[in-house]
Amino acid sequence: LGARLSISIPKLFRTGGPHPSNSEVNVQKEKITSMGQLAVFCVRCCIAPTGVQVSTSWPKDPFKGQVGWDEKVFRGKTVVGLSDEKTAIVAFERFVKRVRLMDIFFSSKVYFPEGKSEIELDMQLAFAVPIDGYIWTSLERVSVLEHRPNDYFLTCISAEQENIVDGYYRIGGIREGKTVTVTFDKVQSLNGRAIRGLSGGKLRYETQNAKFAQETSDYLASHLTAEAKPGECV
Repeated sequence: LGARLSISIPKLFRTGGPHPSNSEVNVQKEKITSMGQLAVFCVRCCIAPTGVQVSTSWPKDPFKGQVGWDEKVFRGKTVVGLSDEKTAIVAFERFVKRVRLMDIFFSSKVYFPEGKSEIELDMQLAFAVPIDGYIWTSLERVSVLEHRPNDYFLTCISAEQENIVDGYYRIGGIREGKTVTVTFDKVQSLNGRAIRGLSGGKLRYETQNAKFAQETSDYLASHLTAEAKPGECV
């Protein structure tokens, strides 16, 4: 053991023999410091999440770490005219209530934390989406929740790390007189090569999501003219 250690320990720490000069000592110290810094840098690179750049100076290309496709905005917008302003106000609040209950998709399912049935700011949600014959469940969080009774509503649900997409859903509603405008924006990029492969290619992915955004907007707007459920405003 002693023999093996003597091989790895730098000369300046050994006993016996000629003493090293000050310049030799400084060179050895610089080597040890550089090796230590390199080791620390390597460790930091290893623990950084995928796509996060680690460098010793400000990055020349701060967006170089992107690992997925460019994030794209898929927009849906639906305008509904009601018979009069009073009817529009009641319909608008019914729309808001159903969004708060996460009745927002026609093919996916949203799960609340135990004991909850309506979204709250900063609440974590689970979204289950059918893809290729399987149910993919990802985690999301309510990052924006704004409501001015009778005429304005906005919520944004952002993807967490445990998600097949990188992005967020934004749902909005504005009432002006007897007209209500509903918007659904889906801003995202698919995470992982495998899921991008299952999407059938970038063109098909973008075409389907553009269609999905408008269909979702139309579905959300259908709450405005739907029959009231028990306990809802009529």
